[in-house]
Amino acid sequence: MNAQALRVALELAGGQTVAVFGENETEVKTLSDALKEYVAPGAVVGEVFADAYPSISDSSCDVVIVHGTSTPLNVLFQAFRVLRTGATLACYEPLESRTADDAESLNKNLTLAGFVDSHVESEGKFVKVVCKKPNWEIGAQEGIKLKPKSAGAKKWTVEDLEDDMLVDEKDLLSEADLASPDMSAVPCGTGAVKKACKNCTCGLAEELAAESAPKKKLTLEMIENPGVNSSCGSCSLGDAFRCAGCPYRGLPAYTPGQKIELPDDFNIDDL
Repeated sequence: MNAQALRVALELAGGQTVAVFGENETEVKTLSDALKEYVAPGAVVGEVFADAYPSISDSSCDVVIVHGTSTPLNVLFQAFRVLRTGATLACYEPLESRTADDAESLNKNLTLAGFVDSHVESEGKFVKVVCKKPNWEIGAQEGIKLKPKSAGAKKWTVEDLEDDMLVDEKDLLSEADLASPDMSAVPCGTGAVKKACKNCTCGLAEELAAESAPKKKLTLEMIENPGVNSSCGSCSLGDAFRCAGCPYRGLPAYTPGQKIELPDDFNIDDL
């Protein structure tokens, strides 16, 4: 990196304090020594990448230059700490083999560290990213000015409503809403009492008739000689095929005309 080009690009001048952070100790020393020709000799500090720089005070630098294959987040945090408010950070990374992921990672780390107004440009064999430390320090506070409440402010009450603001709920009903319903159009089986309508064709009349009919009870004769014919024709197939009123419900499937064999545990409670 050329120290003179850095001086022009970053507008370095006498009286400024500059810090140089880098991966290689030799490169850091060489660049720091070269910058001393343009800035006061005691105003240039060179440090290798580290988690902390105790020799550099908080908010003491006007410019921080970071030079390396990548810029670690911990170094950016330290750069933010040592820079004055509104001061400049310049990151230089090799242009060769640089990917979009590298650019995205650096931009994210700069944001996390607290820097703003970053812009990117190429400079020779390097990519230069220049950004600023905001014009406020960490922990800065600013009061919020609230508009004072009027001493005589009146609270709203229901009595404040005017007559033309109220609506009579009866006015919201139309003549169709007030008309009695036509019960002839009510579907079959609806109402408080379940009842089939006259000339029912939906099957409800047959269902109600079956429910009201006396249920046939199971007899010993029906077990000894189960009939071949039944009203549904499915009694012998088992409960899955039997109707609700079938006297054989609960018994095993059987062969018509043959005695129904009950299992030994038929009368034993499952529980």
